[in-house]
Amino acid sequence: MENLDYFDDNMNYLGTASRQEVHEKGLWHKTIHCWVLRRETENAEDKNYVVFQKRSAQKEYNPLVLDISAAGHYAAGETDQDAAREIEEELGFEVNFSELIFLGTLQEANIIPGQYEQTAINREFCYTYLLEDNRLLSSYQIQEEEVADIVQVSVQEGLKLFSGEISSAQGLDSQGNTATFHLKDFLPRDNTYYLKIFIMAERYFEGKSHLAI
Repeated sequence: MENLDYFDDNMNYLGTASRQEVHEKGLWHKTIHCWVLRRETENAEDKNYVVFQKRSAQKEYNPLVLDISAAGHYAAGETDQDAAREIEEELGFEVNFSELIFLGTLQEANIIPGQYEQTAINREFCYTYLLEDNRLLSSYQIQEEEVADIVQVSVQEGLKLFSGEISSAQGLDSQGNTATFHLKDFLPRDNTYYLKIFIMAERYFEGKSHLAI
């Protein structure tokens, strides 16, 4: 059984408990969020994207919705560098931790109904990063128990979708098929979080300093 460190709401360490207990009691714990960015050059023009994973149908919580490129829990005692293992585990490629761009720590709290088990009370300190990686989506070696597919949404489409300018956005899956995504297709959370990620992706590709999450 996986154990997690848990904290008070000021991120002071309190102890270690099982993942199940942490979610039953709503204890604050650490997670890593890694957002993969891609750029493609076509006719001397860059096209820029944010990568999402489609959660596996086997997931207990929020199956078959679009979520962070790679994310997961810090196991008890893990460092930031240790937690970056989630990227390789879920997406199938190794990352040098020094390549990650730290955006800050987001406090996120929600209640998540399970498909079969009890509702989870989720309180997380989310250590959030950007990573540019331009390999083809079809080359990802996804962890099928966790991830059903990989899709990309252009920075401009994402900015319009999450700011409310448009009601749907076009994207591509790992096989190059076009798909249409609505807000309901993304993991339920405050839409301003997704909007901030697309704003910071835009700034990154423009060569500007990123902002804190």
